[in-house]
Amino acid sequence: MNSSLKNTLKALLVAMPFLFTSCISKSKDVKKVKVLTYQKTQCYGSCPVYSITFYSNNSVLVYPKSNFVVSEKSNGKLKKGTIENLLNYAERTNFWSLKNEYNDELVSDLPSIFITIYNNDQNKKIKVRTNPPPELKELLLEIENIIKTIKWKPVSKAKKS
Repeated sequence: MNSSLKNTLKALLVAMPFLFTSCISKSKDVKKVKVLTYQKTQCYGSCPVYSITFYSNNSVLVYPKSNFVVSEKSNGKLKKGTIENLLNYAERTNFWSLKNEYNDELVSDLPSIFITIYNNDQNKKIKVRTNPPPELKELLLEIENIIKTIKWKPVSKAKKS
C-alpha cells in the first residue's frame, strides 16, 4: 500500500468518530429558534388583535389581546414541514426585496399587520395596512390559513404561593 493511501485511511479513521457523533447530537437536539412573527393590531370594529411567533421546531405561541379564538396565551403545533414550506413561500415572494411598509395614512379603519422573518443574520420586518403587492398579500393569506388550522392549548400559569 502506498504512503498517500495509508495517510488517507489514517485520516478517515481519526475523523469517523467525530463525524458520527456530530450526526447523533444534531438529530437529538432540535433547537427552538424564532423563525417568524405575525402581529395584527386594532381596528375600529371587532378585528382580532394578537401576536404569534412561529418556531423552527414547528411550535407556535400566541399572545391574544382581543377577538381571537382563544383569550389567553396559548401554544400550538404545526404539521411537520409547515415552517419550511412557509419560508420557501416567502422566498418565492422575494420577501427580502419588498418595501418595509405598505400604508396609506388617509385610510383609518384598517388593522396593521406586522410580519417579521428571522433568517440567521438577516431579519426583515414589514408593516402592511393597505395595498401590498399581490405576492405579499398571498403570503399573508397563507399565514392566516395556517393560523386557522392550529389547535391552541393554554400555556399553564405558574401557581402563586
